[in-house]
Amino acid sequence: MREGRKRQIRETARLLGLRLRRLIRVRMDGIVLGDMKPGEWRMLSPVEIDRLRRSTHLTADKPAGGPSSGRRRRMEA
Repeated sequence: MREGRKRQIRETARLLGLRLRRLIRVRMDGIVLGDMKPGEWRMLSPVEIDRLRRSTHLTADKPAGGPSSGRRRRMEA
């Protein structure tokens, strides 16, 4: 498989009767993990940040999550 969303890879392996011991993400939206070790991190380039924003439909002026008004409506019985 070249792409898996949520638990798609695990579910496919289970349906095929395969035992999946470990699943490792090696890239995300073209950003490659490379030879980084667990717990290691690096700063993203402006191009990588822009690519991630476009893939999640976020812009610098549009924060992620939550209702647009910032308020929740209460349901009444």
